[in-house]
Amino acid sequence: MIFTIFLSLSAFGQKYAKILDQKMSAEDLDYMPIEELILLKNELIATKGSDIIRSKDDTKQPYAESPEPFLDTISQANLSLISKLEFNLSEKDSVCTKLELYKRLIKTIEHQQKIPFYIQTIFLGSCQNPEANVYLLPVSEKFNTIAISANPASGVGPEHHRILTFNLEGNQLDSKTMHGKAQFKENKIIHESYNSLIEYTYTIDEEGKFDKKTPTKKVD
Repeated sequence: MIFTIFLSLSAFGQKYAKILDQKMSAEDLDYMPIEELILLKNELIATKGSDIIRSKDDTKQPYAESPEPFLDTISQANLSLISKLEFNLSEKDSVCTKLELYKRLIKTIEHQQKIPFYIQTIFLGSCQNPEANVYLLPVSEKFNTIAISANPASGVGPEHHRILTFNLEGNQLDSKTMHGKAQFKENKIIHESYNSLIEYTYTIDEEGKFDKKTPTKKVD
């Protein structure tokens, strides 16, 4: 069963892949409906369990059918937490509206707090690297501009930036991904391209849409 889940998740991608190595708290799982808890549990067992399966000594006795022997200590604790919350939700399941979750996202970023996993998946597409910096850019009061900046996981390569605009109802308007140095200056996004060594300037119009990149100068 574990192999089946693993292959299925590999084919369709994972929402929670980047946070499976960390110890989870109840606050991380806030607002998550039961179907998402089940998905997170399956991704945890499939991913972390498969790591043990690939590295285990075949001369040892077979593992029991329970998923716990396939997991490390942190993953076992995470599985226990998820299962407990899943049981509680099965008795009383209350789900916030998308607008309520969106307001929570903005408030959480403003206060530089951890963003619950489920909220990340709704508005940012998937859980982000825990080391990534998620912040608001003061572009306009008519919409919100969220920026996500992270260094490469290997420590080698360009910085990664993703900028998303949302209207006040929580619907995404536009997004842009950049590799290299980037800064917000004078209501413009200045991007120093990693590959072409050219500096580009982006502006965002009143509708929250990015204009075409405009080369401004050659980087020395």
